[in-house]
Amino acid sequence: MAHFCNACGHSFWVKRSCVQRECPNCFEKWAWREASRSSWRAWAGTQDRFWRFGVRARLVHCVLSVRYEGQQLVELRDQARRVLKKHGIMGGLLVFHPFRQDDDGQFANDGTVHFHVIGLAPGDIQPGGESESVVFMVVPDAEHDDYRGFRRMKDLRRCVQYLLSHCGVVQGRHTATWFGELSYNKLSQRGLDDAHPEAAEAARRPRPVCCPECGSYDTERCDGTDRTLWSERMLVQVHPYPSEPPPGVS
Repeated sequence: MAHFCNACGHSFWVKRSCVQRECPNCFEKWAWREASRSSWRAWAGTQDRFWRFGVRARLVHCVLSVRYEGQQLVELRDQARRVLKKHGIMGGLLVFHPFRQDDDGQFANDGTVHFHVIGLAPGDIQPGGESESVVFMVVPDAEHDDYRGFRRMKDLRRCVQYLLSHCGVVQGRHTATWFGELSYNKLSQRGLDDAHPEAAEAARRPRPVCCPECGSYDTERCDGTDRTLWSERMLVQVHPYPSEPPPGVS
């Protein structure tokens, strides 16, 4: 697919992307897209809970490790939600991670799986009922080094993108799931989109293509069809195509 950079005038080819989580070449784009949508839903959902029900809450990053003893993923998620409820997390986003990373950068399995949680906390995090098979912790904010939660949606999006970039993928199961007050049966996605159409559209917008010449993201496709002249079958050439052939074509 041909693209044109409005910053430097360079034309270049970009390979098409399947944007699938299982694809080793496209999972980063999938993570960026899902992080954009998820961060928008979590942020807008927090505001919605406040204006509709008077629930003042903050979004915090938590980690929950569970001892794996042959349970199914659904059973592990149910156990994680029960533990989070005891700690005072009333809803949020669960991201499944079946492995951990050692100090030398190698991934290993020590008999536990863990969930990263973007949780909706209306007050202080409760101690909960700890056990030998469950470990719960709240991750401090990386920028401010405190536990007040996310201040900006772009920080939240950056965190979710990082969590999705190395999450566990199980065939036929969602990698990230919503629960509690942010679940779909309590918070309609259509209602959020209708209340904030501009923000919802921005969250769905695909990731811009980076120009290999100058690094700018102010790029666009070279060709497009003018719908007003569709009856005449006129193809509008907005920018010149790259001089070299597409990748993989000699």
